[in-house]
Amino acid sequence: MKTKLIIGLAAAGLAGAALAQTGAADTIKARQAGMKVVGASFKGVMDQSRGTPDAAVVKKHAAALVAQSAKINGWFGPGTATAPGVKTSALPTVWSNSAGFRKAAVNYDTQAKKLLALANAGDVAGIPAQARALGGTCKGCHDDFKAKGD
Repeated sequence: MKTKLIIGLAAAGLAGAALAQTGAADTIKARQAGMKVVGASFKGVMDQSRGTPDAAVVKKHAAALVAQSAKINGWFGPGTATAPGVKTSALPTVWSNSAGFRKAAVNYDTQAKKLLALANAGDVAGIPAQARALGGTCKGCHDDFKAKGD
């Protein structure tokens, strides 16, 4: 009876570990997809910033940036640093300096919301400077929390 219990507990533990890894892999893939949306949306904003911005186009991109910013902390939760078979560019500092990472995520969210507010108001004159401020938050996070060359 004890042997069956031990085998059953061991099997449950292995199944739980496999399930956790599947969850981590799914989370990593979701964050990678979300970050691709961020990159494409930011490119759209920067393209608009090289001339007279179209507030409606900036609004569309800024809304996508804000929508993704709400998901960032969930994408980098505990146990999502690695997963078998999934390559990630996130550095271990995301988790070892989680307070710094959360602060960077809040800064990004704040700047994205400011950009959206400018676009909503039709303030095309303020969009280029705010786009650069937002870009600074992206660069800061990439400098500290993303592997170089990825």
